[in-house]
Amino acid sequence: MKKLYILPLLFGLLFSSCEDYLNVGSETELIEEQIYATDEGFHKALTGVYVGMGNYFLYGGHLTWGMMDILAHHYENVSANTYQYLHRHDYTHITSSVLIEQAWNGLYNLIYRCNDIIKHLEEKKAELHPVNYEMIKGEALALRAYLHFDLLRMFGHGDYRHRSAELSNVRTIPYVTTASKEITPQATYAEVFKNLKADLNEAAKLLWGENGENCNFTYNNTENEAEDLANHFGAAEGNTESFWTYFDYDSKPRINYYAAKAILARVNMWEGTDEGYQAVLDFLEQEWEPAADDETQDAWDWVSTSRFRSTYHDRILSQENLFHLHITNLNDVIGISFKYQYGTNNTQLNQYDVLWLTQNMFQEIFEYNAGSNVGIGDYRANYLFTQSSKTQYLCLKLDQYDGENNYAVGYGDKIPLVTTPEFYYYAAEIYLEKGDLTNALAKLNTVRQKRGLTTPLADLDAEQIKEEIIKEWRKEYITLGQLFFQYKRWNLEDVFGNAMNDKTYVLPFPESETITGNREQFITEEE
Repeated sequence: MKKLYILPLLFGLLFSSCEDYLNVGSETELIEEQIYATDEGFHKALTGVYVGMGNYFLYGGHLTWGMMDILAHHYENVSANTYQYLHRHDYTHITSSVLIEQAWNGLYNLIYRCNDIIKHLEEKKAELHPVNYEMIKGEALALRAYLHFDLLRMFGHGDYRHRSAELSNVRTIPYVTTASKEITPQATYAEVFKNLKADLNEAAKLLWGENGENCNFTYNNTENEAEDLANHFGAAEGNTESFWTYFDYDSKPRINYYAAKAILARVNMWEGTDEGYQAVLDFLEQEWEPAADDETQDAWDWVSTSRFRSTYHDRILSQENLFHLHITNLNDVIGISFKYQYGTNNTQLNQYDVLWLTQNMFQEIFEYNAGSNVGIGDYRANYLFTQSSKTQYLCLKLDQYDGENNYAVGYGDKIPLVTTPEFYYYAAEIYLEKGDLTNALAKLNTVRQKRGLTTPLADLDAEQIKEEIIKEWRKEYITLGQLFFQYKRWNLEDVFGNAMNDKTYVLPFPESETITGNREQFITEEE
């Protein structure tokens, strides 16, 4: 892929303050005119957002396997580790506050870029090919929602299903929809959810297109489906470097129709309305799950030990991903964090910044020595961890190098952001709340069977099923940055022996926003 001429501007400003980012002048405006002069320029601008998301201080590190995973407390807290203050939820310490501010600024700067793309799309709509307009706008809207939602999950309060009366009219993060130098006021929680759903619903409509012609997996069920889609995307002007193709769009690090619907389902779970819960079930059972019978897309990967090991080395089970990012040289990025080694004379190397699970934590999560030794057959326990010492376990999920064939079939350098099991766990949770224990167990057993746990869960009461849901989240989502958010959504008061409440779950706004930007963050009595 050619170097994107939007990127120097983007990365030069990505982690500056929001105020600095907006203080741009005629030079930036001139660059924008050049970028948006062609359809291909819009392609490059959109790609620049995805590349920006993969930055180490965002989803290439701290918002997945780094900061967000530290807050979930499964890693051992090592004295002198870079994250030791985050692990204690000391958000005022400089090492914590810098990471928090980088996340805030980085996400809002990418949101600005999404809005800039949308603004110029509308200005140039008459000049653009319809496919380019629909697909680029659909992705930009979905990305804008995705980034805002993670800001809400970090800097807002959890357990909204049971706290909506308390929180709905409280002001939280700004929901920015314009590429303007004007400061966007904070929105209420209710307004944020309204905007999230509006953006994602419009994105899904655009990414589907008329009769599904913009969706990669379905095209009128015609005999010439592949040819029709290839012609449809190929007709778009500026479709260089196979920007839209039927054959590989679903495997690129991009948001498509199904990803937009999946993100909407995630938002609906956080808001927690009965209507939203039903929409989650509809997405899984009427749209994503039936794809298992589709020749072009399977909702589940073909899971076996070979997927994790020599033949494929596909530890992220890439076919199950609805949305992922490509991180160049990912193994170098994760570096010492997951490569704890011994030097000569058994001298420990990289011992301060390594992220490991203790033996007790590993055994607790994967249910070893728990009566029936459940974890013995679990692919995740057996093939996604390595024992660096008798008491330390390192996760290999993001380590996708086979040591010999160098990503033999192209599964390396990917970080999943949205994956299939998440929605089965949501469905299990919804059915449990409905009192339908049979379907709740069926959804859990579907995932467990795909992970090598062939003995189904049975004859469990509601409280036991709830515990199994938590267990499954922990087994599946280590290193992907989702566990802290789920604990927060459930308002778990105890996470591996750590007392949790709003004070620990809600990340504080950066000082630059509260002092110079006059932002106010809602504080509960316990905070």
